[in-house]
Amino acid sequence: MHCLKDTLQLKLNKLKKEEAHISEHVLKTNYDAYLQYDILNDFSKLSSKIYRGQLVERLSSHPTCQPGSNFTFANGGGLVSEKESDKSLKQRCSDMRHLSIQNGEQTAQIVVCGDFYDALEQMRKLKDELDVIPTQFKLKLNDMENLLEQAKVRWNEKFGTSFLQQGIAAVQGVVRLLTPKSSDGGRRKRVKK
Repeated sequence: MHCLKDTLQLKLNKLKKEEAHISEHVLKTNYDAYLQYDILNDFSKLSSKIYRGQLVERLSSHPTCQPGSNFTFANGGGLVSEKESDKSLKQRCSDMRHLSIQNGEQTAQIVVCGDFYDALEQMRKLKDELDVIPTQFKLKLNDMENLLEQAKVRWNEKFGTSFLQQGIAAVQGVVRLLTPKSSDGGRRKRVKK
């Protein structure tokens, strides 16, 4: 019989062994890149009590990456051109463009959103592996699924299809510029196979 506590302990022990760590303390302190920065320390943690109420806004903050996947370049995400803002970090975190690249704010946002998606994926896998699913686990999984759905709605309100279509049109324009021209000055046509 697999219970949640045992399954998680096995995964932690495997990680410690694979990465040759002696204790959980090493895992907790060596993987926390923002530990020395007070403001970003809380901002970079999914468990932050200060930013917990902003999670839907943070998950829906990337103008070109819809909620549901990490903010990676492969998913249309990554760092974005920033716009200056005099608002607080808590107010600015709803739009990646208002977070600083140089101060690490955009990276911290990417980390938190990535942690959320990783945790959600792990919980979905654990749900399938466990023989008995604790009530608190079910509630937390449902809560995370609801946050994701809210983020999708919020992203559409903020950036919507028209914003995404603008991005697609911009990429298509770049592709047109980079497409080699034929010797007669016209664009080469694709050959259908």
